[in-house]
Amino acid sequence: MNAPRQGLYASLLIISFAVHVILMVHTTNHQLGHTRAIQGDLMTRQLADDSLAMLAPVDTVSLALMANRYTSRPDVASLKIMAADGRVLTSSGNAPTRSGEVFKKKVLLDQKAIGQIELTLIQPSIGEMIRTQWLPILLSLITHLLLWLLYRVVARPTRREYLATLAREQQLQEQLLALKLHAEQAQKNAVMARAMANPAEIPKPVQASSNNDGSTTETQDNAFILRIGFVDPKQLLGTLSPGLARPYFSLCQTLLEQAIQQNRQHFEGLDGQSGKPVDCKIVQPFGESGAIVSASGNHPQSALFLAQLAQLFNLLTEVVYRRHRDIKRFALHTRTALAEPQHNQPAQALAQSLIHQVDANQLAVHLTDDQVLNLQQYFQLSPFDSPTDAQTREALLVTAMNVEGARFVSKARERILAGDKPASRPAVQQPQTDATAELED
Repeated sequence: MNAPRQGLYASLLIISFAVHVILMVHTTNHQLGHTRAIQGDLMTRQLADDSLAMLAPVDTVSLALMANRYTSRPDVASLKIMAADGRVLTSSGNAPTRSGEVFKKKVLLDQKAIGQIELTLIQPSIGEMIRTQWLPILLSLITHLLLWLLYRVVARPTRREYLATLAREQQLQEQLLALKLHAEQAQKNAVMARAMANPAEIPKPVQASSNNDGSTTETQDNAFILRIGFVDPKQLLGTLSPGLARPYFSLCQTLLEQAIQQNRQHFEGLDGQSGKPVDCKIVQPFGESGAIVSASGNHPQSALFLAQLAQLFNLLTEVVYRRHRDIKRFALHTRTALAEPQHNQPAQALAQSLIHQVDANQLAVHLTDDQVLNLQQYFQLSPFDSPTDAQTREALLVTAMNVEGARFVSKARERILAGDKPASRPAVQQPQTDATAELED
């Protein structure tokens, strides 16, 4: 059990140590510069007073002895005593070729310059200042290391917190498993109910195919298309292994089937919803490119059905995204686009091009004026902020729902995520084992 975000805390400590060293070097340089200025001014004044008697008349021997006495200090790089005409009378120093801070002072006798003093004091480099400040820098390094060790001890999760995290992860796995089992059992019950009502209408199993050439032929020319896609700016889906991608796509497919079932039951129970229900089917199951759902264009409530389905599914995937992120598992946000055939273009192509203009958890619709007027009774629609083409100028974004629709979507989400287990537990014991193995893979 390691402390959380150790790398971030270590980076902050490294930055803090670097800033600390820079401030210490800057402070030392400022203090040395101030001291050097005072010392250079005092030394040039004293040299001017001492050399006054030796410059009138000029006594080079005494001047040399005096210069040697002053340059015995280790911080004096060089000292020159010059005549009034600029001639060097004597020079001395510990490092005449080394640069430093230069101080000049004229020697005056009766307000007349008879000579000049030029003193150069050594200006230490950054390396020399760091070498002189090695003890404070070492203490700062030890302090930062102790802070790092203290963080590893204090921020490390306790055994109770670690067990609580494991319990939450186990609870999430159980909820996902129950949801999968509930969807499978509901599908079986629906097939059995249709078979008992009319044995001649038992649907034949659809054979899996390696290509999707026939997927577009399943939709009618006037059908509404709901395109569901993943928000994957870092292209993470392409890097997933099949063992990780299959369970995630299966979970999304299960959520979509449950959302369709809840939505269909809601529309069948509405007052005044007489006649045949909305003919909704999944044209393309979930994969890397998302999923496609179609609804008959002959039904007056098809657009409303798919719009409400999109809102419900976006809420479900948002919950799954948060829970998966909490347990460090892969998940992505989703986005949806609803379209119908317009301008001699099929609805599937319009939805495919529109979905790339939508952000996470958003729904965009590209419908005729009559359908837009119908949706405005249930949703709040707004145009795109910055349309880039003719389609985005005509399309609208769903920004809010009415109270009744929001209440239904919230309750449907709770019912689906609750994952009520079917009554016949022994009958589904074997599928539960298989689903567990699939989720573990």
